[in-house]
Amino acid sequence: MSVFQPLFDLPPVFQEISWPTFHNAGVTVIVLREDLRHPVLGGNKLWKLKYNFENFAESGASAMASFGGAYSNHLAALSDACQRAQIPLHVFIRGEEEPLNDRIRRMVRQGTHIHYVSREQYRSKEHAGFLHQLLIEKGWSDEQIASLYIIPEGGNNDAGRAGCKAMGELIPGDAEIVACACGTGGTLAGMLHGISKQTIGLGIQVVRDEKSLMNLMTTEGHSAARYRILPGYEMGGYGKNSEQLREFMNQFSTATTIPLEHVYTGKLFFALDDLARKNYFRRGEKLFVVHTGGLY
Repeated sequence: MSVFQPLFDLPPVFQEISWPTFHNAGVTVIVLREDLRHPVLGGNKLWKLKYNFENFAESGASAMASFGGAYSNHLAALSDACQRAQIPLHVFIRGEEEPLNDRIRRMVRQGTHIHYVSREQYRSKEHAGFLHQLLIEKGWSDEQIASLYIIPEGGNNDAGRAGCKAMGELIPGDAEIVACACGTGGTLAGMLHGISKQTIGLGIQVVRDEKSLMNLMTTEGHSAARYRILPGYEMGGYGKNSEQLREFMNQFSTATTIPLEHVYTGKLFFALDDLARKNYFRRGEKLFVVHTGGLY
């Protein structure tokens, strides 16, 4: 049995929230508390890793590798998972080395090997041969490189999206809208395969990359009628925030007991609050929101 199976066996937790903006808009908001499965692995991260770890076990690889920014929840969760499963992990962080933040310090303590990649190099991470050339320059042998099982940024590969499909299947069929934060878009793209065909997926952008998100939806075969992706809530870019966002997060978490972080979930709920104020939702509409966890 997978070391993670007990976490998947936990029943889903749904929490209907009381928040003045939603009440005034006449919208019922129910949160799928996937963050409660585990303080680090909980949320979409666990589901994205589900089939990737199965594939790793069958691949014959001896170590994992992945990419992300300095505040990546995906890398933090992957580091935790690899420590539990006793799998060596190499992560490639976007940007020049700088003072360690709490997430990177935690990964280092867990035995994760940290490699910094210039922003210019990082933009080429999807190109064929990029990682091979990068590691050759770092002194790796072809044999060492071939031993890696590579998970792309955000866990956004076929296995990761298959896991998010399974997460989407937890959503009741009467949900009219299912909302989540969108970074790479893998969570929304995967969930759309698992939720009811009558349910609309609503993605709130937390990065300024609408084109890539739309391209992924098309590649996954989703018609435009099945989803909406809303930009405008990036707060200056990925991982950035504002005093307005921080104030909202504090008020919302105090009132609802739902923890938020500024990279994904804070911007998600801020956006839903703003949309409700602007009467974006129909009165009487039932909205499910996927809490994707994260470090706080």
